[in-house]
Amino acid sequence: MVKRKGAFKVNLSTATILIMFIFIASGYFFIKAQMNFELNLKKRFFEHKYKYLSQMIKITKKWLLSEALMISKDSSVKESYIENNPEIIKKQFKPFWEKLHKDFAVEEMHFFKYPEVNWFSFAKMTSNHYNVKEREDILWIQSAFKPAVYFYICKRFPGLRASYPISINGKVLGAFSFGIHIETLRKILKEPINAKVFYLLDKSILKRNLEKKTYEKLLRKVSFSDNMYFYFHIKEGFSNEALKRGFYEKGAFFYVFYPLKDEKGNVLGYIGIKKDFSSIFSHTKKTTLVVLFAFLTVFAIIFLGSLLNIYHLKQQRKEVLYLLRLLRRRQFDELETYYFSSKPTGDVNDEIRRNIYEIGVTLKKYIDLLCQRLKEASQKAFVDPLTNTNNRYGSVRYFV
Repeated sequence: MVKRKGAFKVNLSTATILIMFIFIASGYFFIKAQMNFELNLKKRFFEHKYKYLSQMIKITKKWLLSEALMISKDSSVKESYIENNPEIIKKQFKPFWEKLHKDFAVEEMHFFKYPEVNWFSFAKMTSNHYNVKEREDILWIQSAFKPAVYFYICKRFPGLRASYPISINGKVLGAFSFGIHIETLRKILKEPINAKVFYLLDKSILKRNLEKKTYEKLLRKVSFSDNMYFYFHIKEGFSNEALKRGFYEKGAFFYVFYPLKDEKGNVLGYIGIKKDFSSIFSHTKKTTLVVLFAFLTVFAIIFLGSLLNIYHLKQQRKEVLYLLRLLRRRQFDELETYYFSSKPTGDVNDEIRRNIYEIGVTLKKYIDLLCQRLKEASQKAFVDPLTNTNNRYGSVRYFV
């Protein structure tokens, strides 16, 4: 007898492990995708905001430089230097200065006479010829004989300046400085974005360059300080490594830093953007928990459904084996009783029971018919049909 190969079987434990593996793997990749989403979000934020700071500062620099160019090239400026009369500049630009100072928060319109003498300062509204040798930026602009835009900390304020050399027929007569306060720049940067903008400045440079009253006034606005920097509009400090790297992350908070450099490339401080991602990450975590809960719920439903289905199949298997056993033993009455007493399940098992029952009925008929034919044949063998007496030859054959 050839033994048939058994079909592939998956028992309950194997099925459970397989289903659990599928759901655990799905949950793992889903959580990993959420973590990658957070990392990519921070990365995109850094790239976008660093580029934003760079471009906005460049635009502001271009505006300052264009204003400095326009003013320094005005005919009244040349006339003032040639005639040695700074009042010409005052008369020409005073209304313009008042408008810029009021509406655009311009803090400096300052003319210098070569090499290091004040010519006219609109901030102080004076043309007194005092020495300005501390303005190294102006000395550098005049010696380099080219305009520049840079961050600088003078006696009056830290800010962004555009300086333009003033010359006639190739001879340097002086320079013009046009600038805004760092606080004004912060407001310009803050307006278009939904994030906190702050800045930090070198403590030693502030103390060395600012006037005492200006320095003391600025100290009252300091939010935080460490060994190297004063922080404004933020109450926490950062390491030099993070500042040079350009970004820092702490929990759901992300920070972007942009260096503030003077005319020689020295770093005076940083301007930064702080973004709170807690609401976004909280929503992401809630979504993750909801999805995981849904995964677990589906898993539980499938698992319990599988258990019930397996139990039901086992019961059906036992029932089929029982019916086949009755059939093999030719217990047709018990088979009939069981068939009519069992409740229909509405599935293929009803068809199997019915077929086994019908096979039993048919088999019972054939067996009954066979028994009847055997009985008739036996009677014909032992009884003479003509005389209705025992057949002597049949009896001899039977007993011999």
